Amino acid sequence: MPGVAMPRKTAANAMIAPQGGSKVGARDQLTITVFGVEDLSGKFPVAVDGTLNYPHLGALRVVGMDPTQVAATLSAKLKEAGLLLNPQVSVELIQTANKKVFVTGAVRTPGQVPFAGDLTLFEALALAGSATSEAGDLVLVMRASGAGQSPEGNVIEVSRSEIENGRMDRNVALQDGDQIVIPRAQQVFISGQ
Repeated sequence: MPGVAMPRKTAANAMIAPQGGSKVGARDQLTITVFGVEDLSGKFPVAVDGTLNYPHLGALRVVGMDPTQVAATLSAKLKEAGLLLNPQVSVELIQTANKKVFVTGAVRTPGQVPFAGDLTLFEALALAGSATSEAGDLVLVMRASGAGQSPEGNVIEVSRSEIENGRMDRNVALQDGDQIVIPRAQQVFISGQ
């Protein structure tokens, strides 16, 4: 972005895509089963602020947890509250395509890419129809600022050819609201005799 000084990161020091299970996100839905207790079982939405409003326990922060962690937390809270002696809890995560990134520049299908769960840069580029023949090698992931960051946010620079050639250690885990820009390659003209 011309005229704006933004901190830059390379893919080497950015958050690399996790290889494990899915994590709970805002606006996901959880199917919770407390064995033998129908009143505490059912489908529960996760609020925009990342909390689950659960009967008798109130709002519990669950965003970022996997289903096993949510089950363990609910089990412990139900026991602490004296509601059950040995609660057996299972949690199933039903993710919705409630997050989005924006892909612009030299791609076949620029625009919004909705996703549920986790999304990597490689996957987002594939969903955007991949890069055009005019694309340069550089990919910019512009991330909105968060707590402790500069107001302009930050920019992560990634080599497209590296991730396309299997360097998955360069594959950035995307976050809701990220903007991905693939600039066109610079043209060089040679004239002579």
